[in-house]
Amino acid sequence: MIGILVPMQEEIELLIRHMHVSEKVENGMRTYYCGKIEGKDCVIALSRIGKVASAVTAAFMVNHFKVNTLIVAGVAGGIGKNVQIGDICIATEAVQHDMDASGFFPRFEIPLLGITKFEVDSKLVELAKKSAEHFLKFEKQHVISEEYNQKFALQNIKIHAGLLGSGDVFIGSKIKSDELLSHFSDMIFVEMEGAAVAQIAYEHNVKLLNIRIISDNANDEAIVDFKEFIDHAAKFMMLGLVKAVIKNMD
Repeated sequence: MIGILVPMQEEIELLIRHMHVSEKVENGMRTYYCGKIEGKDCVIALSRIGKVASAVTAAFMVNHFKVNTLIVAGVAGGIGKNVQIGDICIATEAVQHDMDASGFFPRFEIPLLGITKFEVDSKLVELAKKSAEHFLKFEKQHVISEEYNQKFALQNIKIHAGLLGSGDVFIGSKIKSDELLSHFSDMIFVEMEGAAVAQIAYEHNVKLLNIRIISDNANDEAIVDFKEFIDHAAKFMMLGLVKAVIKNMD
């Protein structure tokens, strides 16, 4: 069973439309949609935004549906030097950049676990890279119109794999980005859910994949209209990437 978590309503609505839904389960003010995608058993839920909300969603998926693989998908902010809007980022590790129990533990370390960076399943990372390459080469042109391909400058999308930073704070200024990079020079993207889900995956011994489309550069410059980018490009890329990954999973 594969668990899929997305933070935004636009993303889950599109996923559900492409799923053969067989059951809906209500729990904790959340709806979990069970069915098949690409012939594989899946459960989809709106993770909501933030570490606590996403961790609650992931934990219920694992315990109730016996999920053995978690996929977190959606948009994120690019923070790496060469990461641009529209690029695809895949986490190889994940850190909770707002964790600070430094009165008792080293800064960024998760108390009682002794872990700062949660590792992501390397086989899933490689599978996601190949799936993303296939999507960009053969499918992207069919899901994003030429108008929005031009408008958002999506002609030369790149695939990156590296460190993800998650925290319950929006990184929207160069000052905040530079501060994060001063601690983690290898960080390439940021969002508000993935590292919390990574902790759930670690504690329950399930596989994890986090794949995101970059919607901004986590700085003071808002180059594109976020809502328009989601509605006309990012959510379709997210769907294509998730379906491609699931199709190629064992």
